[in-house]
Amino acid sequence: MAAYRSHAVGKLIKGSSYVLAEHVELHRGNMQHNNITEWDLMEGARGNALTDSLADVETVRLERDGDISVVLKKPRWGNSTATGQAGATGK
Repeated sequence: MAAYRSHAVGKLIKGSSYVLAEHVELHRGNMQHNNITEWDLMEGARGNALTDSLADVETVRLERDGDISVVLKKPRWGNSTATGQAGATGK
């Protein structure tokens, strides 16, 4: 119950989350500290965000419960490559 009422106690008991990758860069220190390999990280990206590329990912985080969560980049709708169009001339 104390962990529910106090953020500090919750952090002490449950630990904290760790950023494993951000903007295509791996945070190898956090990965090593938590015994997470690049294969583990990519498995989490495939399973949770349905992507095989860190280029599609904004942030990968190891949560306090041990799950890997992934936040995808927001699409840039004004970009013709993001919308799948060949170009402004329609060729």
